[in-house]
Amino acid sequence: MEFSGLIVFFFVIWAVMKIMNSMKSKGSDYPSTNHSDDSSGITIRFSTSGDNDDDWEDECESVSENDHTKQSSDTWVPFEKTAKVNGREIPGGLYAGKELYSVRGLYNRKTKEPALINPKYKVRDALAHEHGNLMNYWPSYNELKPECRGAYLDWQETGRKKPDAYIGYVFLYYYGLERRAIFESKFISEAKQDLQNIRDEVQRLLSIYGGNRSFNNYASAFYDTLGLMIHGATSDISPDMGIMSSGVSGSIKAGIGIKLLQGESITARWALPWAWQDNEIGKNTAIKRCPKEFMQLFIDEFNAKYPKGLALKPNKTKLKMTYHTASGGLKSLIEPLTFNGETIPDVTVLKRPRNILNELTISCAEQLDSYSRFLGRNNNSKDSIEALAYLPPSLLSRYKHPALNKIKQMVKEALNDQDYGSLNAEQLFEIWPVKSKEKMAKKELVGLSQLLEGMGVGLEPDARFNTVTVTPKTRAIVFKIASTSPTTPSPEYMAACNLLHLASIVSFADGTVSKEEELQLEQQLENQVGLYPEERVRLKGHMKYLLANPLKATGLNKRVKHITDQQKSAITSFLIDVALADGHVDPSEVKVLEKIYKALGLENDDLYSHIHSASTGLAAQIRVKPQVATPVAGELPAERQALDPELLKKKLEETEAVSGILSSILGEEEPTLPVPTVADDSDGIAGLDAAHSKLLLTLGTKDQWPRSDLEMLIEETGLFFDGALDTINEASYDCCDTPVIEEDEDVYYVDVDIFKELTHG
Repeated sequence: MEFSGLIVFFFVIWAVMKIMNSMKSKGSDYPSTNHSDDSSGITIRFSTSGDNDDDWEDECESVSENDHTKQSSDTWVPFEKTAKVNGREIPGGLYAGKELYSVRGLYNRKTKEPALINPKYKVRDALAHEHGNLMNYWPSYNELKPECRGAYLDWQETGRKKPDAYIGYVFLYYYGLERRAIFESKFISEAKQDLQNIRDEVQRLLSIYGGNRSFNNYASAFYDTLGLMIHGATSDISPDMGIMSSGVSGSIKAGIGIKLLQGESITARWALPWAWQDNEIGKNTAIKRCPKEFMQLFIDEFNAKYPKGLALKPNKTKLKMTYHTASGGLKSLIEPLTFNGETIPDVTVLKRPRNILNELTISCAEQLDSYSRFLGRNNNSKDSIEALAYLPPSLLSRYKHPALNKIKQMVKEALNDQDYGSLNAEQLFEIWPVKSKEKMAKKELVGLSQLLEGMGVGLEPDARFNTVTVTPKTRAIVFKIASTSPTTPSPEYMAACNLLHLASIVSFADGTVSKEEELQLEQQLENQVGLYPEERVRLKGHMKYLLANPLKATGLNKRVKHITDQQKSAITSFLIDVALADGHVDPSEVKVLEKIYKALGLENDDLYSHIHSASTGLAAQIRVKPQVATPVAGELPAERQALDPELLKKKLEETEAVSGILSSILGEEEPTLPVPTVADDSDGIAGLDAAHSKLLLTLGTKDQWPRSDLEMLIEETGLFFDGALDTINEASYDCCDTPVIEEDEDVYYVDVDIFKELTHG
């Protein structure tokens, strides 16, 4: 008994190994017909000469070509006909009958073709989506349970189009299409004539069941293969986008190879589908969420970089047409591809062109990142005018939107062919979506500024450069800007801008701004040291905004803290120069200057002395308030010299250091939200624990942090620097699809709007 038991044991081991070897020999050629959408293990590609696949071999030695031909003619139901099976009338394009041998595979010689519908087998009624769990891994009609056959025939009878049908039934029908095209078209003329019908049917199935990744991969590769089988590798091949990350299709490879054989360069028309399909080129969320925008942007970028196309040389790796079948009854197709008798090179295996396409793809993805994040936060509202504000300019110029057209017309009328123009903000409120009709929120104003920026138009006020309040009564300034115009203020710009704020207060002290005063302001702007030309354009626009919307000097003394004597001297010298621009100092101007001097901690005597000095020693008296015992101002000569550029440079360098303080002096205070608190035992903010929540709240007290300060802050919490920031940003991604903290060299910026969204819901 022991010996016989040992024999049985070894027999079982042998049988298991036999089955495993049989499965291994097929490998990834078989699809899973379970509901799982996992395509791992499936390889669909057009191989090169390095593949080790064998040529066609006859594994059914006892089945001749004539036998296959006869069986096919007896069982194949043409597309234009129908078959009656078990009381059902089924449309053609399949095998139905009593006998059709499998070509090869797991099935032994003279076993049944898995796709053959044999009416002699029992059938039980069932719906198309039922009983899929009873099917084998590699289904064959003759091995199905009766209820599975019923479900399969029900799907067939109803036109093979029910979207909820079990995918295994779709694959079983698909096996027959593969057999007809891959095997029988080689020696049966009628089968070859069916290739176009089969291709159309595969395309139809893809439109219904393409959501299943496994079926999508197989059917898309089959569709591509059928195109080459029908038309061959010709110069008439047209590029097809195909499927992302499924591998570069044979038609794309062949088309590119033929272009190279003809001595042509690769154009964007071919480079785009190559990059799209190549699974070695990464595709991030922005590309997947905005495919149409990515494609157009890629074409623009490629044409700009390679106006004559990408020149490549034919390589030694040659292309073969390869299709790995889903059916277990067929062997994969491998055939050489030639063009005019010459083998076709496969340049898609080369690193250099792939790296070029990868760099372009990354560049396009980065440009679409803001647009994608907006869509992610706003439920993919692509049709909204707000979304257009985040599009790259090249795409915005192509976009048509009713509100966008109104904005373009409004700007055109305001500019009237000039570099600068003005309009009532009430017009903007009518077009741009705002929550409040009384005031435009900072986020809303930034979005509008970005939209105009994409049109080559600057807007003042712009919340990215200054803290402002925009109401329907605000007079806005529009002006032409270059594509290189900065989107954030530099320290030099802020210094000049803050001086301009003070100067505008002085200029408007008498209720009006003379032409001379405005000209003096413009001249000072022209001489601003350290500003790029694009910054000067914006600064001039901001000056016009300030002149159209006068600032007030109230509250200055409450906001000044510590300013050095050197900085005070630079500021006051500039302001007095502006006041004297029209040849005299008006009493109202003196009144404003007195307020500024007082806010800076200076005496009135200092003011009068400075005015006298600036008047270049003229004997004229300065006119001031009657109750103040001071000289009266007289007229200054028109030929008065402007400030020396070197002196101005020195003054600007001194005032850069006080830029932040001047911002606090002149900035309009916006109502702030109450800062939320978090208890040690609470659930925290956005799913964060108490420690990370408290850190987030502290970070939200400022919009930027030097790395050194941030390191000290996080060290005090007991958290690790990188880990703490990553944890907070991960929570931000989960809630808002964007980080709340971003790094730029040694400065960390807090996105105020995202912070508010996280902490206030």
